[in-house]
Amino acid sequence: MDAEGGPQVTGPALDALRHVVDYSARLQAVLQKSDWSGVVRLAETLRDCWVSRRQVFLCGNGGSAGNAIHLANDFIYGISKRHGSGLRAMAMV
Repeated sequence: MDAEGGPQVTGPALDALRHVVDYSARLQAVLQKSDWSGVVRLAETLRDCWVSRRQVFLCGNGGSAGNAIHLANDFIYGISKRHGSGLRAMAMV
């Protein structure tokens, strides 16, 4: 048992745990240093499109086409609280 009363992690499981902890710390550092202003501008633009009922076109090729379709569907249905109130979005695939 470890100091907290849980099972002791050894061998390959300990190596995997160290890898996950290290990866998590590096990912957190990158996210904290990132410039999120582009995300804010995108959110504001999408909100403006929603308010003014303008249409948003998404595109993708290959697997990204699937992402575009899924995102368009989420904008149309997933964000609306009532039928027909979502963002007007279309996937161009």
